[in-house]
Amino acid sequence: MSPFRWSAAALAATLAAFAVAQTSPATPAPVTATPATPVQAAPPTYAQVGALLEARCTSCHRPGGIAPFALTTYEQVAPRAQQIAAVTAARIMPPWPPGPRTPKLKYARTLSDADLKLLADWAAAGAPDTPPATQPESRP
Repeated sequence: MSPFRWSAAALAATLAAFAVAQTSPATPAPVTATPATPVQAAPPTYAQVGALLEARCTSCHRPGGIAPFALTTYEQVAPRAQQIAAVTAARIMPPWPPGPRTPKLKYARTLSDADLKLLADWAAAGAPDTPPATQPESRP
């Protein structure tokens, strides 16, 4: 038989006293790391959107082009940001008549899902311009 016999009440009282001693005001509380807040990516700017438009849209959307309006400058594009996001998400633009069975074409005028997200994110952010030091050159 053990020389230390604890009654349930004595054991509970000892554990409670130990718990109180561990969290008393004199004892500093343990430091817990705060969860890292996710870093939000900056919204896309016209530099990225302008490069995409230059590659995929301005062959038609340029002054004197077959499209009804130009998309070669920020001033021309920004007021149409929501419209651009909507018609590209609906796959109305760029107009591309070949169907899904058409073999892959070298100069296909399509937008990837990443391109569509870029346009949608830019429009949702309020069509931010590019800081002046990084403005892309627009062609006439």
